[in-house]
Amino acid sequence: MDGAQQRELLSRVQELLGRYGVAGKVSIAAGQIRLVGSGPTVAADLEDVESMAALDPGHLRTAAERLARLLAAERRRLTANAQGSRAWWWSWLRLLGGLGALAYAGWLAWQWLGRPVAGATEVDTPVTIARSAAPATVPLSPQALCRRTAARLATGGTLTRLDVDGWVIEILLLWNDRAPTPKDPVFLPFFSATDQTHARRLVWKEDPALSATKGPNTGVILEKASVFVGPQPPLKGLRILLSGGYVAPYFDQQDRARIVRLAAALHEATGADFGALYAHCEHEDARFAGSWFRGTNLAEAVRCLRETMSQRPVRPIASPHPASIASSSNQSVLGPRQRRELAILLGHYGGMIAERPGSWSTITFPFADASRASRAAIALKRLR
Repeated sequence: MDGAQQRELLSRVQELLGRYGVAGKVSIAAGQIRLVGSGPTVAADLEDVESMAALDPGHLRTAAERLARLLAAERRRLTANAQGSRAWWWSWLRLLGGLGALAYAGWLAWQWLGRPVAGATEVDTPVTIARSAAPATVPLSPQALCRRTAARLATGGTLTRLDVDGWVIEILLLWNDRAPTPKDPVFLPFFSATDQTHARRLVWKEDPALSATKGPNTGVILEKASVFVGPQPPLKGLRILLSGGYVAPYFDQQDRARIVRLAAALHEATGADFGALYAHCEHEDARFAGSWFRGTNLAEAVRCLRETMSQRPVRPIASPHPASIASSSNQSVLGPRQRRELAILLGHYGGMIAERPGSWSTITFPFADASRASRAAIALKRLR
């Protein structure tokens, strides 16, 4: 395993141990994964994880779950033994008291009956309990894995490279006037020419490493889109879907910026009025992990965020906001006070604002807690 795979494995094992209620910090050294702190130190051999890591994220995820179970079980066993050893003297006192009571009862019986109490002696037969083999793990389909990850994200979870199965990344571009078609030459600096039999590939010279990404199902699809942004009629635009190997960078905290730069470059090259970047399951439309939303000004960027990410029922965190935001979120021009209030609301969910006056305004959200954009969008929509 390389360094990135080790970090992903450690991250998943740490998260699973937290779910199991086991505290401590995990690390990898000398072919073992160790759990240190908040209890006895335990370790498990990595065994075949090295070879599994060379296959695909699904096998690495299975290995992480197995290692987390082993570490949790060993920590609980050692903790129970430690507690038992500290109380050995109390166990001996109870045993001696019981033996004394039995001896006294036998002496009384001898005195009253003149002979020992006869009785059958039972010999306990040791019972060996065989440890049953762990049931075979049935691999889940990419759709099922994606839905399971989506459920975790809806409660504030964070993406990792182990969660890529079944996901696609979508860059949404919208225009107030005429929108380009998927075959428009404006996209040739970014994507290969249209092929009727294969998905297009990235050819963006600003990021050669991203363009050289390979792997199963790696490709780009451009589709026409129609989206409501505010009370006006739906805007025409394009959905740019990145799949396969292009998904992993978006699921990595350090590499996500590469996909954000691609979305911003597409927005500027095509002259789009709105832009958004998020992820969703390949065969579903519910949007998750929104990170980048752009409009011609702050009010338009807010509308883009509100209309693209408030499509699913994620409960927002309660927060007091000035009532004047309700009107400002529907205006095309914002005053200084309204801008401050919107900045406070967005900041409550981790949102950050960047602007190029006269050109665009952008709202971004951090990598951790993938439901921030959705909660902010719903908070804005409820103020309408």
